[in-house]
Amino acid sequence: SGYGGFYYYDSPTPGEPNGTGYYGYASNPSFSERGGEYKGTLTLTISVPNNTVVYYTTDGSIPTEENATRYNEGDAFEINSTVVLRARAFDPTGLLQPSEVITSTYLMNLYHAFPIVSLVADPDVLWNSDHGMLTIGDNVDKSNGIPFKNTVYRAVKEQLGAQPGHVEYYDKENNQLLNQDMEFKLQGQYSLDMPQKSFKFRSKSKYGEKYFNAKLFPDREYTQYKGFVLRNSGNDSVWTRLNDGLQSRLIDRFNEQTDNPSTVIHQAWNPVVVYLNGAYWGHYNMRERAGVDMVAQHEGWANADDIDILQSDGLSTSQIKQGSNADYKALYNKVKNADLNSDPDLLAEVEASFDIDNMFDYYIFESFYGNTDPGNVRFYRNTKTGDGKWRYLVFDMDWGLFNATGKSKGVEYAIGGVSYYMNEEGIGNQKIKSNLFVRKLVQVPQYREKFLKRYAELFNSVLTTENMVSLFYEMTAQIKPEMQMHSERWATEMSPKVSFDVPKNATGAYNYWLTRCERTVRVMNRRPHFIWLDIQSYFGLSDAEMESYFGPCPQIPAEYQ
Repeated sequence: SGYGGFYYYDSPTPGEPNGTGYYGYASNPSFSERGGEYKGTLTLTISVPNNTVVYYTTDGSIPTEENATRYNEGDAFEINSTVVLRARAFDPTGLLQPSEVITSTYLMNLYHAFPIVSLVADPDVLWNSDHGMLTIGDNVDKSNGIPFKNTVYRAVKEQLGAQPGHVEYYDKENNQLLNQDMEFKLQGQYSLDMPQKSFKFRSKSKYGEKYFNAKLFPDREYTQYKGFVLRNSGNDSVWTRLNDGLQSRLIDRFNEQTDNPSTVIHQAWNPVVVYLNGAYWGHYNMRERAGVDMVAQHEGWANADDIDILQSDGLSTSQIKQGSNADYKALYNKVKNADLNSDPDLLAEVEASFDIDNMFDYYIFESFYGNTDPGNVRFYRNTKTGDGKWRYLVFDMDWGLFNATGKSKGVEYAIGGVSYYMNEEGIGNQKIKSNLFVRKLVQVPQYREKFLKRYAELFNSVLTTENMVSLFYEMTAQIKPEMQMHSERWATEMSPKVSFDVPKNATGAYNYWLTRCERTVRVMNRRPHFIWLDIQSYFGLSDAEMESYFGPCPQIPAEYQ
């Protein structure tokens, strides 16, 4: 640098001469009005720190002296349509590094029914032709349907790390709950080919804040999160857009009404409207991130690194989300060909290794809902600061309550029911083997009795048609005001290879959403009848025995026969 003193450098140069050094950083500029919703026209100025010049952008890009517009101190912006402003101060002498980037979204003259999230990212992160997170690409192969081949966005998700961005969150009263930099990434497998993508977010100290310090979910007590998800509703994004949230909320509703609540962890649901770089991006479901941080938070464990978490079979290395599966795999191999009725020591080992009440609740909910995507099982334990017992996490229930029945040789049966989840070869087409322990336990008389009694308790309370339909209508009423505008945004972009029957115009797509909601109501009117029969068949119970647990078999209303 030519002068003595302390300097900051962009990068270390060990063994080499120092590069250009800096004394520090320019002070941050500031906007005269915070971001949020405004009606009419907003007049706004930028404060310019002494001895600096300020540059700003309106397209989400990071301001530089080359790509941004220089702000003339005292000039006023007259804002009457939604815009993202990003500004940064620069030292003309070059002795100071540029300031932090300040970002605010001005949401003008909007009328949404629920909270608003503004996601801001450099357009290069989103749309670069080679590595843009939302870039489709030129050589996409849709011939075999989803997942599409050769898409840029899927390659980005699978090959690149999370990218920097900025997020703001405004509740229905326009209180600013979040306004911070963070990192984000695409989420989803088959649903990744939907035109509207899901995103997952994580706070990082290097972006300013270690946590998202906000009460993101009205029905959760927590006010601090490491991450969250903006979900397009996954496979259900072309149908009801809330079935996964419904099934979680039914567990919440049960826990509110009982003295014997379920300990199965499940994600909160909060419908929001999203703007991306100031453009309307439609309805999303804000959800907790279904991973170790969420588990630690719900369990009250201070260190998420203490947790073992497995998924699917839990037997292979690829099915370890974190930690080890060695103990689980060893116990699995012991139990695989054993009879727990004749081996009390092994039964005691299973009892010491699993929270059986939690396990039973998990399989009751999964089998009642008829979730035919059973590979999305995750189970966890903490041997360091917890009791070391495996417990279960409910997530990704898009295929739950999708169908009431299947048909075999002309006879209807409860699809994805108890018989399906207790299959000796494993669950579903994937033959998921982690059902071994529940299968073996219900062969033990006291646990068979325990399972049936708990199933009946849930069956006759939260899982009645009346209760399910009531909550479903409550939730659809919550998002209905947004569905027309959401359809206007996305209907024309829906590929027939994703969904052949969704109309490609806004009115048609909105009416289709209404019909899919009524289809789900039909499922909920039929499901209890067929699951009653399925339980009877699997356990070999007489009508009298079934009625002693569950009451009479629920009848299907005439209009849903």
